[in-house]
This record gives sequence, structure tokens and C-alpha cells, in this order.
Amino acid sequence: MENKTQTQKEINDALVDVRKAHRLIYQYQKRVIDIIYYIRERYSMPQFAGVRRFCNTINYKQGLKEEYDVKMLRLERNMWGWDFLYSYLFEFYLGTKKFSKKEISFSIIEASDSGFYQSKQTNKHQTNISSFSDVEESETCLIFVFESVTSKKKDYVWDMDNAIQKLLEVEIEIITKTTEDNYFIAKKYNLTDFVDQSSTDKVIEEFSRTVENKTGIKLLEK
Repeated sequence: MENKTQTQKEINDALVDVRKAHRLIYQYQKRVIDIIYYIRERYSMPQFAGVRRFCNTINYKQGLKEEYDVKMLRLERNMWGWDFLYSYLFEFYLGTKKFSKKEISFSIIEASDSGFYQSKQTNKHQTNISSFSDVEESETCLIFVFESVTSKKKDYVWDMDNAIQKLLEVEIEIITKTTEDNYFIAKKYNLTDFVDQSSTDKVIEEFSRTVENKTGIKLLEK
């Protein structure tokens, strides 16, 4: 009985931590959404959509309308726990925009934990969190991703997966000349760089200067 009581207490304590973690993630995610929406407005980008980048999207399951008059999600036995946690690595796609003879595309990647990417373990895997780098050594950051193309060609490289891998492992920025006068630019900023509006504006202005210096395109219209 003593062992059973102790086990129940340990489980109850762990579940308290789970409840705390969910409430903390809510506050964190709300803050991230506010930051990214503010950046979208400053750059006057037209879209606000998303792409999951670390795990699978949960799609709708068809054919259950007669049984249950609510849209159901398609679940599988071998799903990852990460499939229910969108924010580990998530792309906020802010759309495309025309500048004279150019078109640009812009996204922001939310990387809540770089631990998987920074890990040096040879057996690391997304579902083996013990193979991740320690949380104290990992980062929480936003990655700005920009690309310019000639509007008529729509010849995007948009090498998102490779950029994420490099930036979350070690790099700070990637600037690649894709054609004679077009660029793919991705730059990492620690989330501590967005503590308030003033610091966020500094990042917005700094990235805009980086883009303008390479492409001549002004992301900031005012």
C-alpha cells in the first residue's frame, strides 16, 4: 500500500506540472502570435497562415458525419506526441508582395526549442527527447525568411528545411544569391530580442536594412 500511495502522489505531482505547462504554453504562444502579427503589420504583408515544420498535420477524417455531426480529426496509433503540439517548430507564412519588377515572399519560423537540432548525439530522433540538447543549452527563437524573385519567372528556391537545420544548429544568418539580382535571406533572432515594442522595432528595422542592402527592396514602407 505504501508503494502504491507514493506512486499516486508522484503521478498527481506530475499532473500538476502538466497543467502548469499547458497554461504556460498558452501565455507563451499568445505572446508569439502578438509579436508576429505586429511584424506582419509593420511590413504590410498580406497573409497570416501557418505550416507545421517538425511533425505531421492532423487532417480531418471523412465519413463520420452521420455518426457525429462535428468535424473529426484523423488519428493514428503511431502518432507522435509532437503532433498535438504545434508550436515546437511552426512557420507563420505572411504571403507574397510585389515591388516594381520583383516579387517577395516572407515567413517567420517559431522555434520554441532548438534542442533536437543542436544535439550532437548520433542516435538523436524527434521522439527521443533524451537525445536532445539540455534545455539550458538550447534556444527559443524566431527565424525571419525572405526571398525575392523576378515576378515573371516565379523561380523561388525557398529552401526552408535546409535553412532551419543550419540556423538552429549553429548559424545566425543565411544569405544566398539565387539569381543575378535575387536573394534568399534567413536570419535567426532570440526571442529575448522581442521583450517589448521598442526592442521588436529594432529587429524589424535591422532585418529590413539587411534586405535593402542586398536587394534594394524596402520592407518598411514608413
